[in-house]
Amino acid sequence: MPNLIDAVLGYEVEKEIGWYRQNLHILILGAYIPENAKKRLEILRTCLIERGYSNTYLVADHPDDNTSDEDWNIYWERKSNELMRDSDLNLFVFFADCSNEGVTDELAYFCSKIQKFSGCYVICEDGYASIMSTRIKAKVKRCTLPNTEIEDGNDAELCDAAYAFAELECQT
Repeated sequence: MPNLIDAVLGYEVEKEIGWYRQNLHILILGAYIPENAKKRLEILRTCLIERGYSNTYLVADHPDDNTSDEDWNIYWERKSNELMRDSDLNLFVFFADCSNEGVTDELAYFCSKIQKFSGCYVICEDGYASIMSTRIKAKVKRCTLPNTEIEDGNDAELCDAAYAFAELECQT
């Protein structure tokens, strides 16, 4: 049976959406400390890949090419800044009970330097959102970035939220 949407629009929408999913470059930014935080980001990456977003990465997925004497913290900051500029969708994930200084700085950089807000979303665990720093609140409010809260430790809900944001990007 033919797809009614395809018949009305005159082309195969599902194939086009599939192409957008495969080509949408998604960068996930979040805490890597403690170790379980990085594992949760890896689970999120895998979840999005399994749902068709095969071009989804963490900053750590990109090769380390620091061949200079540059300080590793400065190197990682520069690397994440470059990757944010090259991504179609940046997902900033704030976990409760984690060291979120790095992702806070990345969000601040994004808001002040990149300002391509259509491809940026903030996801906070509710335990973290209730104690969100004023630095983050000011940036999110000033930039009017859409954000959502997820239940503490609910990675299925985290994946669903990230997937919904990716789907929004495919439709714009």
